[in-house]
Order: sequence, then C-alpha cells, then structure tokens
Amino acid sequence: KDTVLSLVDLLRKDKSRKKLDFSVAHFEDVDSNSLSQLAKALPPNLEDLELSFEGCDQIGNPGLKALARKFPEELKRMQINLMGCTELSDEGIIALAKELKRLKKLQSFRLVCYMCPDLTANCFRALHENMPRSVQKCVVQMKGTLANQDCSSKRELCNAAGGHHRIL
Repeated sequence: KDTVLSLVDLLRKDKSRKKLDFSVAHFEDVDSNSLSQLAKALPPNLEDLELSFEGCDQIGNPGLKALARKFPEELKRMQINLMGCTELSDEGIIALAKELKRLKKLQSFRLVCYMCPDLTANCFRALHENMPRSVQKCVVQMKGTLANQDCSSKRELCNAAGGHHRIL
C-alpha cells in the first residue's frame, strides 16, 4: 500500500519548527479551504513565518480569517504575500489585523496586497490600531487597491490610517 505524505500532517507533527517559508504562488487550486487546512497545521513554536499566495485568485476572506486565527503566538517575523488575491476585501484584512494584537513578540511585519482591487484605506486603520508595540519593522503594500498606497514604516502606517478618517 502506497502512503501519501500530507504536508499538513507533516507540519502538524513538527512541533519544534521555528521557521516556515512556504509559497503556493499562482497555484490555481489554492482556495480558502486550502488556507484553513494550512492554518490548522502551523507549528505552535514558529518564530518566522513567510507565506506567499500571490496570484491565488480563489482565496477569499474565510480562508484568511482561518489562517489569522491560528497565527502562533511565538511569531517574531511575519511576511504574507496576497498580491492578486482578487477575492479578498477589507473584511479579511481587518480580521487578520485583529489577530495581530495577540502576537506580543512580533518584531517584523510585512503584508503585500498589490492588485487586490476591493481593499480600502480601512485596512490601514485596522492594521495600525492592532499592530503590537513590539513591531519595529512594518511594511504594508497596497498599490493597485482602492487605497492605492504603500507604507514602509509604522509611522507611515499611522499617517495612512489617520489621513483617511481625520475629524475636520
């Protein structure tokens, strides 16, 4: 009998893994269910997480929410590439942002959302409001969205967040 190794099963069993660099960029079959499965498998002691879902146009808000809920609390560095994930909206990014506040050890955060047409400046506000104080390096890239702006620091993120809902 042939045994098929499942990446999800292998990751789930790898309790000591500290770093995960994983790309499924441009895989047509990757969808929200795929993200939910990956989320369940994230090793609990991860400190460094780099995920690329670039061009995976079937990924939607439910998958991103499921992934964000399972971010390991030990994370120090996170980079997520969602470029071209056209099914995403503010709802998904805001859910991701809300999960950031429990990551007290996070020092570096990068989110790439180029060409996600439905994202608005509300994403900047949610990310700014929930960004852990521990974060020293922060990059949020949202060109090709309704917000159409990049931020290369926490200060720029703060300005992007405040600039879009200032009381006059």
